[in-house]
Amino acid sequence: MKLRIHEPDADQHQLVIEIVTDDMPFLDDSVTALLNSHHLDVHLLAHPLVWSAGSRWAG
Repeated sequence: MKLRIHEPDADQHQLVIEIVTDDMPFLDDSVTALLNSHHLDVHLLAHPLVWSAGSRWAG
């Protein structure tokens, strides 16, 4: 898992949290619930699929 937190500078008003992991759907729900429990709003949630050369579609 990789985690980066970007604090807002003078021109920004939002904190940016970047999380990269293999188990994204469950992590999305957990992080969103944690932020909501602290009365913090999620303005954008994106979880793109990135395929590597050795990936196989399991669908």
